[in-house]
Amino acid sequence: MGADVIVVLGDGTRIQFSVGAKGSWLASAHPSGLFSGDGLPRLSLITCTGGYDRSSQTYAERLIVEAGYVGLA
Repeated sequence: MGADVIVVLGDGTRIQFSVGAKGSWLASAHPSGLFSGDGLPRLSLITCTGGYDRSSQTYAERLIVEAGYVGLA
């Protein structure tokens, strides 16, 4: 935790986020508030993890890393 993520916008502005949480969820789960537009700015990075299911051609879980807005980088 605490790793920095720098996002470079189309106009060249650099914005800094700091990782505050991570967790794995079943691929079929819908974590509460994940896509909410409320609250402070944040960055949610989502990727696949867990075992691969050939029949559905997807992984069993999703790894979600949450990073909170720090400011301009």
